[in-house]
Amino acid sequence: MREVKHNHVPASPASPVSPVSPVSPKLRSSEGGNDRRRRDTLGHFELVVLLALMRLNDEAYGLPIFEEIGARMGREVALGSVYAALSRLEDKGYVTSRLGAPTASRGGKAKRFFRVTDEGVREVHGVRRTLVSMWQGIA
Repeated sequence: MREVKHNHVPASPASPVSPVSPVSPKLRSSEGGNDRRRRDTLGHFELVVLLALMRLNDEAYGLPIFEEIGARMGREVALGSVYAALSRLEDKGYVTSRLGAPTASRGGKAKRFFRVTDEGVREVHGVRRTLVSMWQGIA
């Protein structure tokens, strides 16, 4: 049997990724990569949040979105994770938000209302097409 030699080259201090790293530095969004493919990828929970927002006919705010997700998923999710996903979706251009009028019942605070953008709707439908295609032939 032939012996395989691996040449390990240590990463330089200026390099955030080891040369033998299996993950391309372009796909590491946490390290400041500017690759839109990774940044615009729709995660599972983000898809759930978009679908809940679409079910609520847009113009919904955090708490009803949170409640819809919990009811549909059959388990509790953290309200903070819903707001974090909404923030990411807004950064990706899939939702927009606006502040409503401050209300006395909220101690003078305004609600932030969210709406799915046309790009967000296209992304959801694209994910659906992909999933339907991937499921074909699977029992």
